[in-house]
Amino acid sequence: MPATQDSTATGDPLNESLVGDPEMKITKDTEVVLDARKAVEVKVETPDHETKRNTGAAAAIKWYRAGEQGTALRGGTTITPGGQIEERLFIQPTRKVTKGTFVVATRWRLTAPEITFSTLGLKLDPQYVDPVQFSDYATEYPRLDGTRLLLAVDAGRGTPAEIKARDLRGKLAVIRRTDGVPVSTQANAAAAAGAAMVAVYSDRPGPDATTGGNGVKLAVPTVRLTHEEGMELVQRARHLPVLIVAKGIVASPYVYDLYLREKGRVPDKLTYKVKSKSLARIETGYHSQLSDDVTVNEARFVFEPWDTSSISTNHPMAKTPRTRTEYVTPDPEVVWTSSAITPERAYNNLWPHPDTPRLSLSSPEFRAYKAGERVSRTAFKQPLLPGFNPRNPTRREGDQLFLSPQGFVDAQGNFGDAYTSDFEHGLKTDFRLYQGDELLWQTNYLPSGSGTLPAEKGTYRITYDVANEAEWAKLAVRTRGEWTFGSAHAAEPTVVPLLLASFDAPVDLKNRAGARKLGLTLRHQEGAERSAIKDVSLEVSYDDGATWKSARLRAKGEGRYETSLTQSRSGFVSLRLRASDVKGNAVAHEVIRAYALR
Repeated sequence: MPATQDSTATGDPLNESLVGDPEMKITKDTEVVLDARKAVEVKVETPDHETKRNTGAAAAIKWYRAGEQGTALRGGTTITPGGQIEERLFIQPTRKVTKGTFVVATRWRLTAPEITFSTLGLKLDPQYVDPVQFSDYATEYPRLDGTRLLLAVDAGRGTPAEIKARDLRGKLAVIRRTDGVPVSTQANAAAAAGAAMVAVYSDRPGPDATTGGNGVKLAVPTVRLTHEEGMELVQRARHLPVLIVAKGIVASPYVYDLYLREKGRVPDKLTYKVKSKSLARIETGYHSQLSDDVTVNEARFVFEPWDTSSISTNHPMAKTPRTRTEYVTPDPEVVWTSSAITPERAYNNLWPHPDTPRLSLSSPEFRAYKAGERVSRTAFKQPLLPGFNPRNPTRREGDQLFLSPQGFVDAQGNFGDAYTSDFEHGLKTDFRLYQGDELLWQTNYLPSGSGTLPAEKGTYRITYDVANEAEWAKLAVRTRGEWTFGSAHAAEPTVVPLLLASFDAPVDLKNRAGARKLGLTLRHQEGAERSAIKDVSLEVSYDDGATWKSARLRAKGEGRYETSLTQSRSGFVSLRLRASDVKGNAVAHEVIRAYALR
């Protein structure tokens, strides 16, 4: 906790330390003293890019200890953004363990500095006050985007009399925090007097994240400073003009997602110089549905060999569509996966907002990376089709059929579920399973689970219809998937040979295509018995499915096809596909407004 606060009091801790001895020999009653002063700070340098420990940079400390005979313990803490006042982590150095396994790791998320202040002869490290207290969405929270010269003005404690007595127009109002007075009251009073930005500094030694004023939106960008920074700034401002160069970066072009491990022991020094060439580099294109400026949520999850789950924060990412460079720690023992959500998900519910469905997609991959590896991937690239979860394939175990269909699968294979919304202008879905013409199962809720089928071999058909009536939905507004397959009692778990399809359209980040070429790939579920493709047909519509025209497909290899579409200069492309293999497994898709034309 802060030095001015009792360690048993509630509130945000200053920082966190991992202390202890991973290997002790106990031969008698022993007293163990845990002393955080023996911990050393974890420091990270990124010489190839300027980064800052913005709020949420220190994301986790994890540890694992396994004995020689299999007894294992694990622990740690996941830190939500704003969960501690400082973005600092400490670990106590240890001796090398002689028996079993010992691993300690810290998780970091470093981006370009969200906000910096520069002025001659004074070091300032501003942090935005916690947006969760003053907004429901990142788009509601005011941030500086670009560079601005601001004259710092001492606005006292931000009382009406003090603000009235000062000229704050276009300036940085520096305000001393006051117990019982919300930061929103102080900041918005200065903004009403014309301040372009507000810096609130602690009224007690060190940093302080106390804000108050939940449920009131901030009118201008507002940052916090330590007591010492604020005092020196206002003392200077009382005697001579202090010009601040304020620089804000709302959309960092890069992010370092680091998982820094120590195996066997914790060394005496924990300083990491992380060079870009030593990391994996992932270029991720975040697509939109024709929009110019969308905020999405993204998260990356890391797994140790012994982990069965992972916790991570969904970070809002502004100004998509765009491509961002993402650096990830390479390690053959550590695997990663990721997810993305659009539109941005609310982190609060302080104000009323219209209901809207969201498109939440997970990466199909769990994979480790190599140093220097370069990967290109996309999220939300059209067309979106109904499909199946590759992590949990549709399979037969005895007479049980296990299903995990997905309402949305994008062109990269990222997948997300869909079910009927309980509000207007949302999703409308209909999932059905037939044996022959007999309807066995039907739901407009989440179609995931299992059920019993007859033991004898039968022919089954799945249909999945999804309509997206959200105001933001401009593409894949109506989609349908239909799969025909044979199945019988399986003594061992058997993956059903569902035939799956994916399209590769030459779209830009707004999901618009200028070229006529369109690729198609047909494959069976991973792990299923494969059969040769027998028949494939594709139709195209430029009037949202009112009329259809056959497209000529050219085989490009096993399961791969290509066509050149005759298309108009604007509007949308809708697609209708039918395909089957030699054993009777079949797939059919119809997607209205698969992608746009430009």
